[in-house]
Amino acid sequence: MIAPLATVRAGDRFPIPGFPLHVTLLPPIDSISELALADVVARFAVTAEPFTVEGLTCAWFGKRSDIRVTVVDTEPALSMHLDLLQKVESRGARVVEPAYSEAGFVPHVTSNNRTSFDVGATLRAESIAVVSMADLPTVLSVHKLGSAREEQN
Repeated sequence: MIAPLATVRAGDRFPIPGFPLHVTLLPPIDSISELALADVVARFAVTAEPFTVEGLTCAWFGKRSDIRVTVVDTEPALSMHLDLLQKVESRGARVVEPAYSEAGFVPHVTSNNRTSFDVGATLRAESIAVVSMADLPTVLSVHKLGSAREEQN
């Protein structure tokens, strides 16, 4: 689950080296259907607010330390991570690699072969996307943040 920092649409497919810049909100999870996951995210996104991230430092993630990321300020990505984790776990989901969750979660923007996110740069996240990482990563659904606020206006 990600907060894209560029426009993505349901059905978009990207090779991993070309996946658009995004804030990772949850590591891969299983034991929940895509439909149930989309429902959890849709309900969450209605009340969650868009947010801005600022790049703090560069790092290398992944099992082989070969994925360039920029660590970002922890709020609100950390709060979103913890809230979403609780909501998906209450529906029976489990994190595939728990070491990257809760206390092990480090809010970050993942770079790609075309674009990086520099230290000191800022970008705004306006939505949450559910992404399947099977085979070629595919955007399953996109949910605009803060839509409940818009309905009240």
